[in-house]
Amino acid sequence: MSQMHPELIFVAGPQADQRIVLSSPVAELGRGSDVDILFSEEYVSRNQARYEFLQAGPTLENLSNRGTWINGKRYKAGKRVLLETGDLIGVGQETQILFVSAGDDPDTALATYRASAATGKDAFGRKARSLKQPPPLPEPLESEIAAEQDEQPDEAEAGKKRTSEMSVAERLENEQKARRKKIIIGLGIYLVAITVFAIILKVRSGSQEPPWLIPPRLTDNEIADFIREPIQRTTNQLREEEEINKAEGLYQQYGLSDTYHLYDCLVAFKEALAYSGRAYFDDPQHGLEHGRMYKAVLDKFTETIQQKYENAYFLEKAEEWEQAEKEFYDILRIYRDQSGGLFKNILAHYKRVKHFQQKSKPKKRGIWGR
Repeated sequence: MSQMHPELIFVAGPQADQRIVLSSPVAELGRGSDVDILFSEEYVSRNQARYEFLQAGPTLENLSNRGTWINGKRYKAGKRVLLETGDLIGVGQETQILFVSAGDDPDTALATYRASAATGKDAFGRKARSLKQPPPLPEPLESEIAAEQDEQPDEAEAGKKRTSEMSVAERLENEQKARRKKIIIGLGIYLVAITVFAIILKVRSGSQEPPWLIPPRLTDNEIADFIREPIQRTTNQLREEEEINKAEGLYQQYGLSDTYHLYDCLVAFKEALAYSGRAYFDDPQHGLEHGRMYKAVLDKFTETIQQKYENAYFLEKAEEWEQAEKEFYDILRIYRDQSGGLFKNILAHYKRVKHFQQKSKPKKRGIWGR
């Protein structure tokens, strides 16, 4: 029976057989606490994709650097695709979803998918397995494998001539090939030895990456993922109340304008969620208000860090070392989670621009150097 709204049918993964009706024209999909459609697979990004019904029809935009697969094709972050009934969406490593457009019968679409699943390909482009696949045969013993290999002649050796069957020219050519092979192997061993020696020297001296190598640039989605990373804590109601009171106090005192205290407010909200054992604020009395505060703080802080990072990276590329150093230092002063990948990336950029900033300073001359 057809229906008024599009539908998502999970056909593989931890949520297999689950169905979701897309009654809203816009919905975010992912593993994060602020999404509309929640995935349970751990390899799915917190903000994986965005569904939106446009004038052209239903669309899906990939938001994750891990990629979103549709009918065996991987789409990068920012890519938007029109959907139609029968399209197979793949996220994470196992989750596969069948899309059914409004006006089409979901049961018919599911039956059509199952009929072709045994011979077609899955959402990731892999050869699909039969829905009723027979159990695998027992693996042969190692002794059986060895005996089977001994009985079969080596194809490479079968096509070779023996030395006694070669002409003088063939023997010379064969010896030259052997010499070239030894030289190549020797050079490979030499290069590996030099590389290992350089690594040992680097580890012993405690040196960092060469300053001419620019650390990788993080995208807005990667920065948002780092900032939204939840904190893991054991449930503790007393600590939950302490952290929520702290977060609420900072929010009331500083609002969203003081970026330095905005980070403390964000951490307090995340700590409160961690100690509550929940992914979002659902207390009937204060949960909605705390949830609005948390989202406002999270969005404002994320936007601020993204803008500052973009500006600092632009200054670094332009070799404006002094200004770039100030910008990266300002981000480090605001974002103080030293255990996260975002902090380490910013710190690497800061050390690089500081190196060139100090190198570009004019050297002071003594009285005898005039």
